[in-house]
Amino acid sequence: MKFQVDLLAEWIKRRQIFVDEMLRREGLAGQSEGSPCSQCGVHPGHLRCVDCTGSMLFCSSCICAKHQADPLHRIEVSPSFFSPVVAHMHSLTTRLIQRWNGNFFSRTSLREVGLVVQLGHDGAECSHSHQPITLTIVDITGIHVIAVRFCDCGNIGTSEHYVQMLRADWWPATFKRPRTGFTIRVLQ
Repeated sequence: MKFQVDLLAEWIKRRQIFVDEMLRREGLAGQSEGSPCSQCGVHPGHLRCVDCTGSMLFCSSCICAKHQADPLHRIEVSPSFFSPVVAHMHSLTTRLIQRWNGNFFSRTSLREVGLVVQLGHDGAECSHSHQPITLTIVDITGIHVIAVRFCDCGNIGTSEHYVQMLRADWWPATFKRPRTGFTIRVLQ
């Protein structure tokens, strides 16, 4: 019992550090608004991933490149990414991007910042791919609306869209023209 009391007393001495660090994480995490992208250093970093480790800020191009193999990660937007008018317009139409209220990041999606996932070639480009379509994928982290391009060449042995989804670990809701899928991990 004394040992537990000692541990609690030690934690109480440090609790403000824990609170400060959690609040730091909710904001720009020590970075200033308009800081350069953590990857390219050229464009301003406005986006960060909730599911990746750390609080690095990325530009749209870099975060899309970084998440080509992780299209179901959740993204947050910093205050200067959208003007208040554009943010308000997006919140009315997509309900994914909300106006920055000066206190926290708002959520967006990788699709909203330009990510298109190429299926059929493990993420590599396909010279015979279709125009991007929207898929709804149900995962343990939520319901995700993503943009994908299906392959239409013979390099993968089949051009069936449901097979390409299965190879991406997404269980298609239908065999013909699938637009909804479930991750294997949500099925397990």
